[in-house]
Amino acid sequence: MLYAASIDRGKTVVVLTMRADFYSKCAGYGTLAAALSDHQVLVGPMTDEELRQAIQRPAQLVGCELEDGLVEALINDFNNQPGALPLLQHALSELWEGRKDRWLTRDAYQAIGKLEGALENYANSVFEKFNENEKEVCRRIFLRLTQPGEGTEDTKRRASVQELIPADAEDEPTFRVIHDFIRNPRPIIQKIAPTQTRGSSQHAPDRYRRPRPAMTPSGPQYQKTPWVPL
Repeated sequence: MLYAASIDRGKTVVVLTMRADFYSKCAGYGTLAAALSDHQVLVGPMTDEELRQAIQRPAQLVGCELEDGLVEALINDFNNQPGALPLLQHALSELWEGRKDRWLTRDAYQAIGKLEGALENYANSVFEKFNENEKEVCRRIFLRLTQPGEGTEDTKRRASVQELIPADAEDEPTFRVIHDFIRNPRPIIQKIAPTQTRGSSQHAPDRYRRPRPAMTPSGPQYQKTPWVPL
């Protein structure tokens, strides 16, 4: 990618986004470090006005409105919750699905558990549909899709289907849970298109990842683990 983007009069533009706590890892790659040094934009936290526009404009573009006080409640909860952009995204999706005519309401916001609870409640509702064996599979899948941090927060990772199935486990429960996750209205894990090795007709195995923070069910009966940020 770096070569394609650096060709004189080339037509390739590469845009990379990276969490600040991973920035130092680029220093070990000379060409990448030089490119980042010459061309970078540090994205700071959104202002309240930027948040207001991000919340209101998409709804207005499709003819919807937010009840008085709802935007302020969302912004206030956002400012009190670290790493809240994915939580805001999910809460707005829930409000959209629970709209009354063209209105996104404060009652619906309370019902979903507000910003902090919406994703957690949704995860619990998905988790409770599984039997005990499938719940154990679910826990194992999320552990495999989590990259423990080394001086940073834990993050999501890709995993092949072979990694998700222990050698002594049955395939069927794992495939059933994965299938349910992918078919969910808001997919909990994503299937990554297989890649093909240059000069070979063989495709790489299917790989999976989480599209948003880990939807880990909460409560002592689930052995709660923290949300894993993007």
